[in-house]
Amino acid sequence: MLMAGVFENSLPLGGLPGLGDALLRAVERNLEAQGESLPAEAQPAVRALMNAFSRAEERGNVCVRADSAALFWKPPSEGADEAGDKGDEKRLEGFLECVKCLKNLGLVMGLERFIEEAKLDLRRKGEGAFAPLLLDDKTGSAAETRLYFARFALEELMLAQALLRLAGKKSSEGEGAPASSGVSAAVDRIAAASGADSLQKKAIEVAVTESLAIISGGPGTGKTTTVAQILECLLEEKPDLRIALAAPTGKATSRMDQSMRMSVGRGFLPKLSEVLAKDEACPEGERQVKGRTIHKWLLSPTPAGGFPGPGNPLPVDVIVVDEASMVDIHLAARLFDAVGDRTRVIILGDKHQLAAVGPGAVFAELSDPKGVLGGHVVELEKSRRFEKGTVIARLAEAINHQGEAAHLPEAKVFERVLAAFSGIEDEKSGYQALLHEEMPAAADKGEREVFNRTGLTRAAREWLDRELGGYAGALLNYRDAWMRGAPEAELLGLMKTLWARLSEFRALAAQRRGAMSVTAINNYADEVMRRLWPQADGAGAGENYPGRVVIVRRNDDGLGVYNGDVGIVLPQRAEVHAEESGRTEATDPSEPGENNLDQTVIERTDRTGGRILYTVYFGDQERTLPAQLLPSHDTAWAMTIHQSQGSEFERVAVFLPERPDSGLATRELLYTGVTRTKRKVDVFSSRKVLAEAVRRPTVRDGNLGRRLALGLLED
Repeated sequence: MLMAGVFENSLPLGGLPGLGDALLRAVERNLEAQGESLPAEAQPAVRALMNAFSRAEERGNVCVRADSAALFWKPPSEGADEAGDKGDEKRLEGFLECVKCLKNLGLVMGLERFIEEAKLDLRRKGEGAFAPLLLDDKTGSAAETRLYFARFALEELMLAQALLRLAGKKSSEGEGAPASSGVSAAVDRIAAASGADSLQKKAIEVAVTESLAIISGGPGTGKTTTVAQILECLLEEKPDLRIALAAPTGKATSRMDQSMRMSVGRGFLPKLSEVLAKDEACPEGERQVKGRTIHKWLLSPTPAGGFPGPGNPLPVDVIVVDEASMVDIHLAARLFDAVGDRTRVIILGDKHQLAAVGPGAVFAELSDPKGVLGGHVVELEKSRRFEKGTVIARLAEAINHQGEAAHLPEAKVFERVLAAFSGIEDEKSGYQALLHEEMPAAADKGEREVFNRTGLTRAAREWLDRELGGYAGALLNYRDAWMRGAPEAELLGLMKTLWARLSEFRALAAQRRGAMSVTAINNYADEVMRRLWPQADGAGAGENYPGRVVIVRRNDDGLGVYNGDVGIVLPQRAEVHAEESGRTEATDPSEPGENNLDQTVIERTDRTGGRILYTVYFGDQERTLPAQLLPSHDTAWAMTIHQSQGSEFERVAVFLPERPDSGLATRELLYTGVTRTKRKVDVFSSRKVLAEAVRRPTVRDGNLGRRLALGLLED
């Protein structure tokens, strides 16, 4: 049999279709050595599978359904002209017959057989003689038969096994567990003192009595606040608990830490407050509460030596995983494989948000209240960001088909969405939702030319001009103070004002390139903002310019900046010797090349004889960093809706794709974009694209929920 390890490290040229050819060549060589030949039906079946897997990869699926793969298979010519349901049935039957042929060749293995053989040690990964592809044909129908790459099936099985292990243990079996006496009293007291609502209190109770708690909730429902209350309860019983905060990105980890400290600052969590205060004086490695990305936790050696994993678990008593909707099947399997039997796990997320960029919809399957883990799931409902009944709340509810829209026909649901875009501002709250349906094709010739050049409609440009105006005013104030040599204290105050203006708004786009995209918005804003500080002042040429907004694309623990951090580029004056004048270039010899995106620091003479260096101001951290040290980064007047997860702004613009068939217009994408706002949202979209987004939920093929329900891996 062929080994799964044949393709574990890298794909051959041609991607997944190329992999199919490589597998066929390997089989053909084996058969030739035995004096046999490759069956005629094998080649089209494998190519159909690889094309189906390629499509599945694009859509974030963990596996491929047989009816999807059959669409790529060309049946014999005699049945090719049969159309309709009968033709589809014949195509599926023929394709499944070919899959049987692939089983005989060692390319496909039954999933049940694999589970039986590997039950004692799922982690052997390729050490046994299992095939590159696994077949799950016990799904109830031929159409729902699923095929996996072995690695994906293995990860789904390992994750299910780990979750069932955690769910099967009561907290009294864990190191992080409080004693049974006094738990209810502590929960009642802390919930009352912090003003927790009934669902928040239920979440606290689940987390302190179970080893696994899954807390879902929309923006502003108090997920992190609830976790702070949970930790307070646990610390009352065991003051030396080792607590891990983990998230898929550095930015999300930082936000969780900030939210935790804000909760403590309200004064009703004395134990957690004491722990965090002590941690301030400790090196990161010695802190009782440590915040790291999931990747960093998995790459940090344990006291026993080696990376965390089976037999060498993470050295923590409690682990809190935030923004879990962003965690794909690969990362989830690795993380839970490294969680020890005596560790309590608390998982936070919003099941309605966008799924992970990678494969799977792990959090959506875990947080199903009707699933096997339903007793561990609590969904928070009361939003403190926008109150129930406001236009934003009504819009989000209609997009999600919740509340009164839950059982309505699709046309009626869309009517509710359109009704929320009333354009009428709530007098008391200031909430507002606007829909801009401007169509470039219907515009006059001059406007079409501007659209073709900028990729933005008139309404989009007007929104940007209006929002950039407040930021531009703050930048001009900073410029005037900088040019007259204002003291550092004054400049710092103006920097904070500039950051406050930036934090009020953000443009969020579904796509990176093309019309109404991140690139189109960034290019337009760049052109507008560069004019504010002309090159004659010594600071306008090159990629950087005063006021440019950037987003970090790579974590750098040494510098303390992480993927998703946003900063503002500003000039900084430095003294020079009298003989130096004009344009000079300097490099920082203390920094290794791989840590520098721009090796050269451009310095220019200004009107006062000083020299201009660029620095990046991270306002949410109140710190600056020399621009030449910044790791890989992009301009960020706009960001993708994916990048915006976990963020919030006073005013948000959501730019949907031009075409309804782009595949990007989904319910989760629209919901995520709309709910980034605290007050006002403008959506730029045709009615057709908007209707498609509301109608189409993201559906990812995977079997984690079923795997949990079957409990196949339990002893």
